[in-house]
Amino acid sequence: MSMSMMVERYPIRMFLILTFGYAWTIWSLSPLLSFGHQNLQTLLDLTGAFGPSLMAIIIVLLRENKQLMPDMKVHISMFVLSFSMLLFAVPTVFAMTFDVPTVIGMLLLADVSAYVLGMVIVLKDKHALFESALSYVYHKRWVFIALLLFPLVMVTGTLIDVLFGATWPTLFDEQSPLVFIISALLTLVVITVIGGSLGEELGWRGFLTDALIADHHPVLIGLLVGVLWSLWYAPLHFNGFYETNSIELAYQGFLLRFVWHIPLAFLLTWLYIRSKASTLLVIIMHTSVKGSQMLMPLTTTGVDVGILILVVFMAMIALFDPLMRRKNKARHFLYK
Repeated sequence: MSMSMMVERYPIRMFLILTFGYAWTIWSLSPLLSFGHQNLQTLLDLTGAFGPSLMAIIIVLLRENKQLMPDMKVHISMFVLSFSMLLFAVPTVFAMTFDVPTVIGMLLLADVSAYVLGMVIVLKDKHALFESALSYVYHKRWVFIALLLFPLVMVTGTLIDVLFGATWPTLFDEQSPLVFIISALLTLVVITVIGGSLGEELGWRGFLTDALIADHHPVLIGLLVGVLWSLWYAPLHFNGFYETNSIELAYQGFLLRFVWHIPLAFLLTWLYIRSKASTLLVIIMHTSVKGSQMLMPLTTTGVDVGILILVVFMAMIALFDPLMRRKNKARHFLYK
């Protein structure tokens, strides 16, 4: 059976096989392929994180008999954009120094990012999956929710921790507020394009959630995708990406990922349904989550309290939001 026939008959299974296979292969081999060079390994691991969106694009193109090769003019433009972002991110966001292995990793990561960006731009008028990544036709309240929900929850958790005696962490360190704000905005753009948001959300929400949404209960979808999403990260906890010092800490970090990824996946599913299937908004919320972790003054206990708040919020949505209590056949990109 050809690859085209397999993705036509079993699109969800093939998406999961290819997404896990692509990422897990890179993440398992990155310590060897980088020859002990930590910067190169990190950049290879970030390349693997594009698996969900990359495989969603490939499956859609194969199902519709479209060529997998990108438009080279668009690809080169997006490559220049991605590489320029990495020139900023490598010394600032990633705290790396430039050398030959690091530049090689930057080139690989920029190329994968350019492919995803380029395909979204070229095919935005030809398939709903790509249109949803650029669409902005929805009520503005969902933009505010995508941008602010997670930061407000985390700040609330930290505020509760401070009220019980913790010290409020420093926000600006030695930077001026203006420098911090400019750096934060650039960091958020980097997170969106090459830091995971774009690389994951076209796949987990835009493809997989949408493929399941016509035939399964939304609450079940949110929980199931949360489990799969957490499991997908497993190799990163054991290949040194998170710099854990022992196997016990690696297992602990992996198990804790389920604790906060499942409610987060549920909220992203809820936003996806409520915004009439906007992949752009879930990309924004994903960026908001990572940006909060990197840029905001949070305490460890405050984050734990914030996760508890998210779980309570998730339960309230499951119980009281009518759209989360019934199947929704309004949008189903996979079979359009």
